[in-house]
Amino acid sequence: MAYGGCSKKNKEMRIGVFIGNIPKEEGGGHTFQDSVLSTIHFQSAPDRQFTIFHFGKIKKKSAAANISYHELQPNSLPVKIFSKLKKFRNPSLINTPLEKACVALDIDIVWFPSYYYEETSKPFIYTIWDLQHRLQPMFPELIEENKIATRDAYLRTILTKAAYVLTGAERGRSEIVTFYNVHPERIVLLPHPTPLYVYDTKAVYDLPGVNYDEPFVFFPAQFWAHKNHITLLLALKLMLEKQGAKKTPKLYLAGSEKNTKNHITAKIKELGLTDQVKILGFISNEQLVGMYKKASALVYPTLFGPENLPPLEAFALDCPVITSDVPGSEEQYRDAALVFKRFDHVDLAEKITLLLSDNALRADLLIKGKKIAEEYSLQNYQHKMEGIFNDFALYLRCWK
Repeated sequence: MAYGGCSKKNKEMRIGVFIGNIPKEEGGGHTFQDSVLSTIHFQSAPDRQFTIFHFGKIKKKSAAANISYHELQPNSLPVKIFSKLKKFRNPSLINTPLEKACVALDIDIVWFPSYYYEETSKPFIYTIWDLQHRLQPMFPELIEENKIATRDAYLRTILTKAAYVLTGAERGRSEIVTFYNVHPERIVLLPHPTPLYVYDTKAVYDLPGVNYDEPFVFFPAQFWAHKNHITLLLALKLMLEKQGAKKTPKLYLAGSEKNTKNHITAKIKELGLTDQVKILGFISNEQLVGMYKKASALVYPTLFGPENLPPLEAFALDCPVITSDVPGSEEQYRDAALVFKRFDHVDLAEKITLLLSDNALRADLLIKGKKIAEEYSLQNYQHKMEGIFNDFALYLRCWK
């Protein structure tokens, strides 16, 4: 795929950005989308014209001359019914609110930075975070409501038409090719950016029940089964048995309640970890930054990937990282994190003990992690997006 310059006329490219209503409680999805909005506002070329499309009210970033917001209005029930009847007669018909807005505003290309998608006839850029529904379909959060089949059909439709498909790792590229037969030249490697909030948010240390002055490990994640909380609990139990409570760090879990909250709460009690583990629930960005800055380590035992945001957040905030060996994740972490076998609580316990006892190792990981966080900056992310826009401009001049 070639990346080149564009003529003065092509510099007037109109780019639509479709934003889904992802609440803060959804964690990484909200953080990622917010970071993308930040890159557009603070790092985009001034000669691009961006229109941010959204349903309902959203918190808008500071106004800029080349950026506008457009609230989409859902089709009324009569329009939906009429559109379905027309589509039955003409399957190629597209009458979504996004499509109508794109036509009216003469949008050239639409960028979908999250998993949210709205049908459009315009060329578009789509982002793939992971394809775990194809790799690990046993998880209840994927099985419920037939999500595996619906997600698969959804992606097949989208990826067949996407002009560019974004993914953060070579592993992701190979999975997209394997599962959806997308030509590799349409897939662009674009790693997650380090979230802006870690740099512009002041830390607060006000969480009830948290002792910020004692050693503790931290795991911020919603209580989904795939987050693998259980392996972390078993590792802590082993450490407690071997070295006692005084030498075993406390564990703080932060995140919204999902399908395993009750299971994990019961396991904490069953394993005798009530005094060692505290569930904080959903916490603010200010509190999150405070936890990263004081934690002995971020322990991230997730089973999904290959990319994840919390390790990048920890890298930026001088918090060493211990993470599971999700296939492909080494592309993001390289040698800046300690890696354990994802279901091996003995290995995890050893890694935690090693990190807490080896100051030289800790210092080395912090230096390497900081470099990765800087490399994955918002500036670099948007610079690579500009390369995609420049490439599309070469095609666009063929008809506009």
